[in-house]
Amino acid sequence: MSNANASKFAVPASEHDDNEVPFSVLGPIYADKDELTAKGTRFDIVSITEEQGAFGPRWVVSIDREDCDGDELITMGKNERRDQEMQNALTYLAKHKTIPNVRLRKIGKAYVFTTAE
Repeated sequence: MSNANASKFAVPASEHDDNEVPFSVLGPIYADKDELTAKGTRFDIVSITEEQGAFGPRWVVSIDREDCDGDELITMGKNERRDQEMQNALTYLAKHKTIPNVRLRKIGKAYVFTTAE
């Protein structure tokens, strides 16, 4: 970058605060699935959508947990069994707005949602 262009991006010293973070987090926050399973963290499912991910179609589940500010996302690849479970969850969400008291478990290599007891 030339010096002529540098001034377009520079923050004047009078506007700079050493205590402020110079950037913000843009985009969604993804939950750490391994952390959720290891800690047995309880959460509520607030929405479920389908999307085309970088590696193929997937489910995107938005969760709300008490120990975290704001919603986080969990993504899972689509397959026949999971698709049926997600369709059932979508039906439930349409009536009740959230699915409360859920935990994520890992069985073999697969992650599954279970009701927390």
